[in-house]
Amino acid sequence: MSDISSIAGLPATYDPQGSAEVDETAGELGRQSFLNLLTVQLQNQDPLNPIKNEDFVAQLATFSSLEQLIGIQESTDAVYTGIAAMNNSTMTNMLGRDVVALGNQNAYTGPGDDVFHFQTGEPMSGGKIVITNENGTVVHTAALGANDTGENSYTWDGLDQNGQQVADGIYTFSVTATNSDGGDLPVDELIVGTVTEMDYSSGIPVPSIEGIAVDLTLFLRITVGAGA
Repeated sequence: MSDISSIAGLPATYDPQGSAEVDETAGELGRQSFLNLLTVQLQNQDPLNPIKNEDFVAQLATFSSLEQLIGIQESTDAVYTGIAAMNNSTMTNMLGRDVVALGNQNAYTGPGDDVFHFQTGEPMSGGKIVITNENGTVVHTAALGANDTGENSYTWDGLDQNGQQVADGIYTFSVTATNSDGGDLPVDELIVGTVTEMDYSSGIPVPSIEGIAVDLTLFLRITVGAGA
């Protein structure tokens, strides 16, 4: 039986028109490539043993299926484009909303206090917070007292360990905690603030919370902010 994917007597790089190419980068056989291969097969079949009618019909049926799949793909692409546009438009409604998301950064705009948020799954008997600047230098550490289960916070006065006012910027923080038995208690650092920007450059909407880009999958809660 003849097979369009393996034509006897033809070298792998044979091109009857000098320009027929198979798009192997996509790993798929396109419409034009299929027709090129079928044409090559017909031109180079053995006159003493030509392609059987049923084989030729089967190949035409394969081409018909290919055409249908291409049509479905084109329709799917159009639907996806429409959904993406709708989704991007909907995401703009998040601008001005107050949100809570998983994350360990704060945008500090001093002078003055800044609040760092975190949460635990059970009461904490104590702990520690470490704050570093954008260069990774520790600028502040403090002991934390007992806190209840859920969201808690620590207020920082914006001064480094030498009592000097720090510069505006993005500060990273980490919180460690212990439970009532003195064991380590898992802690989730949180970003709490207002969505101030929506970036579409990557093809996927990425909101920024006061200058900090945060993946949508990390959002825990969205409420109506003052700017909404």
